[in-house]
Amino acid sequence: MSTTVALLLESALLGTLIGLKYSVVTMIGLTPIVAAVAVLAIRDPLFGLAFAYACIFVSEAAYLVGAWMRCSRTASGIPGRVDLR
Repeated sequence: MSTTVALLLESALLGTLIGLKYSVVTMIGLTPIVAAVAVLAIRDPLFGLAFAYACIFVSEAAYLVGAWMRCSRTASGIPGRVDLR
């Protein structure tokens, strides 16, 4: 139980930090790593796969929140980095 909560929190933190600082290419590169860590940490074939999808979903949703925060910060006149490559 504590492992699943810790992995979900780490996925959310990772997604938010990437959304605030980096572009979507970084998120695409780290998604397989998040899934592999989730599957290896759970060690249950069926639940591990479902949990990997949950970690990816949480990470992607947190990325969107971080990217929105970055864009709204620059739109309000606060200096920030916007990289739309």
